[in-house]
Amino acid sequence: MPRRLHKTATLRQNGRLITRIVTWIETITPSCRDMTHLVSQSMDRRLSLQNRLAIWLHLTICDHCVRFAQHLGFIRKVSRSVLKYAEKMPSAGLPASAKEPMKEYVRQSPYRGRR
Repeated sequence: MPRRLHKTATLRQNGRLITRIVTWIETITPSCRDMTHLVSQSMDRRLSLQNRLAIWLHLTICDHCVRFAQHLGFIRKVSRSVLKYAEKMPSAGLPASAKEPMKEYVRQSPYRGRR
């Protein structure tokens, strides 16, 4: 299935040569599906020069993958900040008065032990 060029519509105004360059870049870079894996891996470890260049080239022509990379970076940043706050939060447990009715309900459940 051929990939769609996302920035081609605006680039066509600048001439046929640019459109051909974008089309060529599309053929030599990974698909959008492969890009999701590469961008994710690039946040976990340093990729080879070839993969870094492929990502960079693909992101020059694909708005959707740029947006995905931004969202992934945001999720990574937020999840790290949540971990910092979670370490500072006191652990809250249920009082024994709340646990007992739950235990009794589970003991009496007709589905207990079934799989």
